[in-house]
This record gives sequence, C-alpha cells and structure tokens, in this order.
Amino acid sequence: MKMKKMFGVLLIIVMFASISFAADSAILKTTLLRYEPLPAEPGEYITVYVQIENIGSESAEDVNIRFLENYPFSMDDKEDVENHVGGLSTGQSYVTDFKVRIDDKAVSGSNTLKFEITSNTNTDDYTEKVFTVNIQARDSDLTFKNVEISPSTLNPGETGKINFEIENNDLSTVNSITLTLFLFDNDGEDLPFAIIDGVSEKNLGILSSGESKKVSYDVITYPDVEPGIYKVPIELNYFDNTGREYTKDDFITLIVNPVPKIDISIDSSELTKESPSGEVSFKIVNRGFGDIQFANLKIGTSDTFALLSSYNQEYMGNIDSDDYETADFIIKSNDDKITIPITLEFKDSLNNEHSINKELSLNIYSISDTSNAKKSNLGTIIIIVVLAVGGFWYYKKRKKSHKRH
Repeated sequence: MKMKKMFGVLLIIVMFASISFAADSAILKTTLLRYEPLPAEPGEYITVYVQIENIGSESAEDVNIRFLENYPFSMDDKEDVENHVGGLSTGQSYVTDFKVRIDDKAVSGSNTLKFEITSNTNTDDYTEKVFTVNIQARDSDLTFKNVEISPSTLNPGETGKINFEIENNDLSTVNSITLTLFLFDNDGEDLPFAIIDGVSEKNLGILSSGESKKVSYDVITYPDVEPGIYKVPIELNYFDNTGREYTKDDFITLIVNPVPKIDISIDSSELTKESPSGEVSFKIVNRGFGDIQFANLKIGTSDTFALLSSYNQEYMGNIDSDDYETADFIIKSNDDKITIPITLEFKDSLNNEHSINKELSLNIYSISDTSNAKKSNLGTIIIIVVLAVGGFWYYKKRKKSHKRH
C-alpha cells in the first residue's frame, strides 16, 4: 500500500516537472512573410522573406535556417542555402531572405517551399517547415508558327487551301484549342469566299509545351469576286492548365488577282505589194477576269519592214475585262512577209507590272490577189445562197406533192 502511494506521488512530481520544462523551453515560430515579385513565374527568381520568432520562455541558442531543395525550387549558390541566426531571446524575432530560382518547366498552381530550422537549445533538434508558393505561368503563348495560302493568289471561281500551323510556346499544356475562320468583315459584310466543307471551327484538342499541330481549310472564291486584297478574321480559343481561358483575334490576307489573259493580233492592214506603205492596226483583247491598266504598246524593229510613224509606241490606258483596244502605226513593208515584234506593258488590278513580248507575222498580197480572193469568196457565197434557195424550193414542192396524194 505504501509502495502504491509512493509511486503515485512520484508520478505527480514527474508530471509537474514535465510541465515546468515545457513552460521554460524556447519555442521557435517560423513564418513566411512574403515572396516577390508577384506573381512567381516559371524560369524566374523570387526573394523569399522568412521570420523566425522565439515565442517560448527561454532563449534559443545557435539557431540556423536552411533552404531545402524541392522541385521546382532551387538555389544557384549552394553556400547561401543556410543562414545562421544565432541566439534568440524570448520574444525576439529575426528576418532573413533567400534568393530562390523557379524551374522554367514549373507547373502553374500551388508548389511547396521547404526550410529546415535547427537549434542546440532544449527545443527539437530539427524542424522542417513547409510553405506554399503560388506559381503562375505567363499568359499562355499559343502562336501561329506558319500560315500558308495555296495558291498565293486566288482566281475567281477557283479553289484554294489555307494551311495553319499552331505552336504552343508556353511552358505548360494548353487544351480545348479551337480555331475559327470567319467569312465576314468587321462590318458584318460577307466576304466573297466559301468553306467547301462548311466547317468554320476546327478543334485541335491539346498541345503540350513546344508541340505544334496543323489544320487546313479548303475554300472557293465566288465567280463574280472583284480583284483585291481581303482581310479574313480568325479566332484562336484555348485554356491553360489552371482553367484560365484565352482568346486571340487576328486576321489573314487573301489576295484575289486573276491571271491576265491578253490576246494581241493584227486587226487590219493597208499594205499591198503595189502600195507597200500604209496603216497597220493592232488589236489588244482582255479575255481575263480582271481589268488591266496603263497599257502601252511598243513596236520593235525588223529588217522586213520600216516604221514610218513618228512614234514607236502608243498608250492605250485601261482595258476592261472582256473588252479591247486598238493601236495604229504607219509601216512600210520590205518583203512579202513581214515580222513585227510587239511589246505590251501594263499593270493588273493590284498594280503588279506585266510585260508580253510577241512577234506577229503579216503576209503582203498584191491587189489582184486580194481582188481574186474577194471574187472567189463572193462566188462561194453566191453558190451557197443558190443551193440554199434551191433546196428550200425543192422541199416546198415535195411537201405539196405529198398533200395531193
């Protein structure tokens, strides 16, 4: 019985001694005051300010705080990973800082920053303190790596292909990527193009960091489209890995400029063997979809003729689509067949310069040859008319004969 009482008294003494020991110990409180700059970004440095405060009843001796490397955080100079605080009396605090590097592939969101606090006083020999640092990647950088339009210049009523290559230059994955091609301008007016499959919105899904994807549209121009430069709006929409939505508006340029189709010919000639000098008329026909402008016709030189006009070129100006102009020169032939070098210079609807070189041949006939040809042609015409009239008369007569029977 006495032994039990003695054991109980001893237990009470030990308990009071423990309480007294805890009450008289040094207690170190570690606080993350701040980190800067804000926001913390991948690939950058932050300065972390940590406060150590002794909230216990006894002094703490030989206090040290050490940075613990933990991805995505590290320190370049390994000598700076530990700071010696020294002694901290009751109620005393100490603020220290660490320059911490964030890995350039760090994921956006909450990340763990770790420190180790030690002291040789009657506190725990080792304390690990964990803080949360919120890393926010820069605005997601989804870009058009390449835009290719084939053919580079579109013709009315013909098809073309628009190829996009989209690249993720962000450090993290982006998802739910859509690309939309709008076939109306900023004023809401329809553009003279149509998407062949009718799908204006393309879904690219997910792009990892550094990854790229290609997407294309097949389009057709309206047959009655006017030549010109057309801005086509596009929209790129996506989300980063924190759920933040991004929308990028841009435009591409489609050029409609029909290939010029020009015919150059000799329209008429006054030259004969008997009269080798006279006017020769040249005809320029614009068979293309677009107008041409600043048209100028030049006559070159040849041993087969001599240019008698005081000028060797004639300015014709604009020639509309499906229209023509003529240019006249006085020429003297030196042979029965002459070759005339021609150069036509002009600009298309978009002011691109063009030049067409051509050699035109002209046979020189005598007046009698021309007359005989005309007589021959006249005789042929008379014969055709006579045959036609005779055939019609025979048809009518045969029809009446059938009626009598």
